[in-house]
Amino acid sequence: MSFAKDMSYRLHSPREELLNVLRLSYDGLNYEKQQILLNIACFLKGMSKKSVVDLLDCCGFYAVIGMRSLLDKALITISSNNTVEMHDLIQQMSWEIVRQESPGKRSCLWDFDDACDVLKNNKVRKSLIYFPSSEAIHGIMLDMSRCRNLCLSPDTFKKMPNLRYLRFFTSLDIDGRLCDLHIPTGLESLPDELRYLEWHACPIQSLPSNFCPENLVTLRMPHSQFKRLWSGVQNLVNLKEVDLAECRELIELPDFSKAYTLESVDLSYCRSLRHVHQTILSLGTLGYLNLHNCKKIKALESEIHLRSLQQLHVEGCSSLRKFSLSLEVESLNFSSRVKLSHLSVGCLSKVKDMYVNGSKLENLPEEWCCLKYLRTL
Repeated sequence: MSFAKDMSYRLHSPREELLNVLRLSYDGLNYEKQQILLNIACFLKGMSKKSVVDLLDCCGFYAVIGMRSLLDKALITISSNNTVEMHDLIQQMSWEIVRQESPGKRSCLWDFDDACDVLKNNKVRKSLIYFPSSEAIHGIMLDMSRCRNLCLSPDTFKKMPNLRYLRFFTSLDIDGRLCDLHIPTGLESLPDELRYLEWHACPIQSLPSNFCPENLVTLRMPHSQFKRLWSGVQNLVNLKEVDLAECRELIELPDFSKAYTLESVDLSYCRSLRHVHQTILSLGTLGYLNLHNCKKIKALESEIHLRSLQQLHVEGCSSLRKFSLSLEVESLNFSSRVKLSHLSVGCLSKVKDMYVNGSKLENLPEEWCCLKYLRTL
């Protein structure tokens, strides 16, 4: 019987017996593979395989090799949607291993009450066996939909220099602005070791000026109150994804010229955003750009051929007047009250489907005849 089939059989065994078997499987892994398993169990379960690999690689692990070993031992699985998953009992075993880490060295906080206690000025519940040293913490996960008037101090993260994962999310489908988490006087700092920063409805107007996002791989901060992210040019060499959807106060984007690996940017419903920084429209790696309902953007122009951009959403950009991008997208949607005075399509040679219903074109470009693959208009 193969290891995977044997594990599948044992998953239906009594809980205590199974946990003992799972612990033996864990103990048989080398240190790096154990850490990969714990990272997935505590923070990365449910994410896309590519995102997990990118994050683990940036943490110094050999992610592909390690995850292949975990797959062979049936400790993790890859879903039909290409997300990384694991059985609930394997996750519970991993959580228990973290709980049993030596006093003062607990690295992951995913339990709601534990995370709240540490965030509220390191105030610990009596039920905790030991208090985790702030310097030992590598990750915090907090479901903000459960928060009741949680206030963070300006130096909340100052004593967490090794924090890699910060996930403040909402499990309920509610407007992020209803989250009851506050930072009355702003944040003094964020750890420079952050790889994953997710904070729904972040209540500050910009990230701390001393934050260095060089290690950041994923930035997800939808529904936040940002007016801007930061000033100047930052080294964003590891950044892959930016999600600022529904940041309705966002008025400008920073220079992304050093985001050499950026692949995805979501700015949908950023209704105060007036223009997309030229550096974003110059990235050779960008594959996804969502500007849906960015109602104040007036122009999208670039002299650089955006070969990698496969998905561009401009529906609802009601102020858009000028569009001049060189793309290889197969589908483009200008619908919903877009009024274009200048539409350059000469560099859209591969477009097959173009939707302009509801839009007002002041003139038809002469280059329409060059769209030899166009089938839908």
